[in-house]
Amino acid sequence: MSASLFDNLLQRKTQDILDACTACGRCVEVCPMTPSVDIDGLPASAVAAGVLSLLQGGCNDAAMRWASACSGSGTCIDACPEAVNPRLMLTLARSTFRGRDAQGARRLGVSRFNRMARSIRVLSRLLLPPDLIGKIDSSVWNDSDPTPPDIVFYTGCNLLKTPHIALICLDVMDALDVSYAVAGGPSHCCGIVHFGAGDIATGLRVGGNTQRKLARFGSDVVAWCPACHAQHTEVNRLSGSESSDLAMQSFIVYLADRIEELRPLMTIRIDRRVAVHEHTGVSGVEQAIQTILGAVPGLELVTLDRPQAGLMCVTIEDSPKFKRDMHENILTEASNAGVDTLVGVYHACHRDLCAHERDWPFEVVNIMEIIGSAMGITRQDQFKRLKLMQDVAAVVEDRREAIAYYDMDIDEVWAVVAEELIGEQSFALRQVAVAPV
Repeated sequence: MSASLFDNLLQRKTQDILDACTACGRCVEVCPMTPSVDIDGLPASAVAAGVLSLLQGGCNDAAMRWASACSGSGTCIDACPEAVNPRLMLTLARSTFRGRDAQGARRLGVSRFNRMARSIRVLSRLLLPPDLIGKIDSSVWNDSDPTPPDIVFYTGCNLLKTPHIALICLDVMDALDVSYAVAGGPSHCCGIVHFGAGDIATGLRVGGNTQRKLARFGSDVVAWCPACHAQHTEVNRLSGSESSDLAMQSFIVYLADRIEELRPLMTIRIDRRVAVHEHTGVSGVEQAIQTILGAVPGLELVTLDRPQAGLMCVTIEDSPKFKRDMHENILTEASNAGVDTLVGVYHACHRDLCAHERDWPFEVVNIMEIIGSAMGITRQDQFKRLKLMQDVAAVVEDRREAIAYYDMDIDEVWAVVAEELIGEQSFALRQVAVAPV
């Protein structure tokens, strides 16, 4: 894609938003993040007008704070009376003001990408043998095969940190007799890391390259990660790629659409009282969760009365107090409801919440573990097992054979375990009581 084509596409989309948005402020009013943001007491319409100013290269502190807090919930999309996509509007505004220092944005994007790639490489090797890493990282469908796979299962990048979830997804597709190729890992990045840092050109180039790779399969693309889904279906349409209109469906929605095939496979009773930690942001996912879990024999679903925010937990990290309070409320409400199991939907949520089962009277699992259990499929959650140790040295000792097998740098392992495994904990675990001497 030439720089001039990119600039034209970006300017055209930005102008479309500027022409359509009336700054009515409805997006600000319905946004679940607004109460957590200091908007200087301004009316919602003034904050929305400030976002338009950001798109034009202006400066508005309240609008910048509100745009930075956007967690991708998508509540604003249906609320907009002018059919503007406010989530995309905020994404563009945020990247515009973050990208004013082009060199700084580029360095930040590279730094974040390298950190992500390092954590995926280290954690996946700590958790899996090479044959299973190869199974969930990415695969190349034989171009000489005249029949393309039924679907391309697009993992995104960070699902590989909790590989048991990805493996269960593949096991379920095997049971459904679906042919699939797997695409994922940093080599198939959606570009959100660079784009979020303000390096719009690199973000769109990376995302556009991945879209071309996915399109070459000639199959429907089914995505696990909600952030990747939003990035590809909204932002990367500006990439100018011949595949920029790539269709993509959520994996959870895909399973719900095949519920009549899935239901007969879920024959094992799961006699649990279950609450779901879910997020808005990808259309159809909430209903799909109800459809799938409602078909699990023996399962009792309990509704938690709490606000929903974010595409998934990691998209709320720019509002740490909001995220801590949200997690504390989820855990408290689940305990008060007397559930046996708190079920999360996405990988990032699982990484942050799973170790809390040490302190609360319920398990914390991913939705795929419930589906798998009902089908007789189990995969050990090594990520949770190690995180529950809450001790870097203990984790390193436990994984010494894997570290030796992969010839991993021990300092790098220590850093990743400390920062990315044990350290990813927005709401602290309770202190372990020490028995008196």
